[in-house]
Amino acid sequence: YGAPSNKELYIHRLGRTGRAGREGKGLLVLLPFEKKALKEIDLQRLICVNIEDHKDLMDKVDFAQNLVRSGHPFLTPNAEAAYLAFVAYYMTSKGMGSRDDVVDAAKVFAQIIGLPKLPDLWGKLQ
Repeated sequence: YGAPSNKELYIHRLGRTGRAGREGKGLLVLLPFEKKALKEIDLQRLICVNIEDHKDLMDKVDFAQNLVRSGHPFLTPNAEAAYLAFVAYYMTSKGMGSRDDVVDAAKVFAQIIGLPKLPDLWGKLQ
């Protein structure tokens, strides 16, 4: 999770998309508060799009969110695990802001991934 903090880290993360001379594509998904990280990554070929401008993608997101909300046996527990990883990552990240900022961002993340309610973090951390 999290936007890469510099060009080198971004390239490192993309390393698996094109090995042994093969070409590949990478997708960097950012939440609104992470957009500032793009200024740190100076890449000429980086194309930024807003998913809300693409109805076909939004339809797929809506479908997946509905599956998570309905308690899908695979997607819902994985969405909860993603939420926990998100909180853990940003609670220990520098430059994210206060704990309240992390909590607010985590609530937005939970909505985006379709969680009907916030997972119990305390129970998951024990």
